[in-house]
Amino acid sequence: MRTLATTLFALTALPLVAQAQPVVDGNLNDAQYTTIATGGSGTSFGAAINVAEIKYYVDQPNSRLYIGVVGILDTGSNNGIGLWLGTDAQSGVAAGSALGVNGNGHYMSGNSGANTNFRSDFEVDYMFAVNPGSSANAYLDAARRWGGTTGSYIGNSGGANGTPATGTGPVGGSITFAFDNGGGTKGLEISMPLSELGATTSSAITAFAVVVSQSAYFSDDTVPGAPPVAVKGLDGPVPFGIQASPGFDADFSTLGGGPYNSGSASLPVELVSFSGLGTTSGARLSWTTASETNNAGFYVEQQNGSGWNTVSSLVAGRGTTTERSDYAYTVNGLTAGSYTFRLRQVDTDGSVHYSPNATVEVGVDGEARLTLLGQRAVRIETNDAAAMTLRVVDVLGRVVATRSVSVDGTTVVELPGLAAGAYVVRVDGDRFAGSKTLVVQ
Repeated sequence: MRTLATTLFALTALPLVAQAQPVVDGNLNDAQYTTIATGGSGTSFGAAINVAEIKYYVDQPNSRLYIGVVGILDTGSNNGIGLWLGTDAQSGVAAGSALGVNGNGHYMSGNSGANTNFRSDFEVDYMFAVNPGSSANAYLDAARRWGGTTGSYIGNSGGANGTPATGTGPVGGSITFAFDNGGGTKGLEISMPLSELGATTSSAITAFAVVVSQSAYFSDDTVPGAPPVAVKGLDGPVPFGIQASPGFDADFSTLGGGPYNSGSASLPVELVSFSGLGTTSGARLSWTTASETNNAGFYVEQQNGSGWNTVSSLVAGRGTTTERSDYAYTVNGLTAGSYTFRLRQVDTDGSVHYSPNATVEVGVDGEARLTLLGQRAVRIETNDAAAMTLRVVDVLGRVVATRSVSVDGTTVVELPGLAAGAYVVRVDGDRFAGSKTLVVQ
């Protein structure tokens, strides 16, 4: 589902909220990452520097983007790796327009203003440059191209061995990164707030990576894309069949061998909740999505030691929708004890993503749970049939809404018409009681 799905640097679905965040250490082998673009077949800068893949992950609860480029740096030069990002939430530099700004770091300055006319084939809102400074280091610069053209130096992943560094981006957000020059699945890894891009979890993002010199001379090593080889007589002294660099003022909007962008897809929309409640002999699982894109559906998985077993058939998703969707599934035949479950969400293109875990105590009587679904609804779960009264109380102790609710499993109660402010949502019954604080903005 590309709602729980997304894009970043490539046309791919992104994950449901994952169980943990990747460790920012320059090794992009964390299970949460999705590869969104590949390439890196160019050789014009030699074998000591390259880019091969772009990977990403979105931490929904914290609204942070994890993005990385698998590649290596040539520690004997100032050549570096450029990473360009665009989002549909902003209007930065249009495709085919000059991207260089004198005063920004590394290649982004356009050779100190002499060669600022390098161009992309997609709208760019944010840029990175990482370079070794002719040593075993990894210096990271960032530049915004939406709401201004400011740049900032983020820091140095000293030793280029995966040591993380943290700095402030040009929009004011905290950016953590690391570079590991060890090859394989290693390279540049960045964690940044979506606000640095001017994006939200309902935005779409596109990306591109390239090997480039400090003077903004662009190589043929790109992700994605494959710049054409030289043709003798048209490409100067370069022999026929030899890879040629796009060079100064490279225009990727017209250069053959593209596209030079990953395409776009929706960033994952928040999985509002995933929870479970034990019955005397089973587990009743409930989950809610804020919206869905290309969502085929969900499978419920139960932890079995270090592995997972599928314990449901496909719970059909809603395909593509911008409306809230509520789901439930009951796992029966369980003895008393503690059980852990997760969702395996499947896109229509076969991509798979996993939810956080939910732990359920089975065999406990008289249990109830309240879950807020945004600012206008609450889900009530019980492990036995019950009649309950729901009250919404404001900060002055006044009851502003009352509902009589019959619950047998899971019930969602809408709470329309609440003014901005803080409330306590409380449910009471013969054997069940619970409350949650609700803030309406």
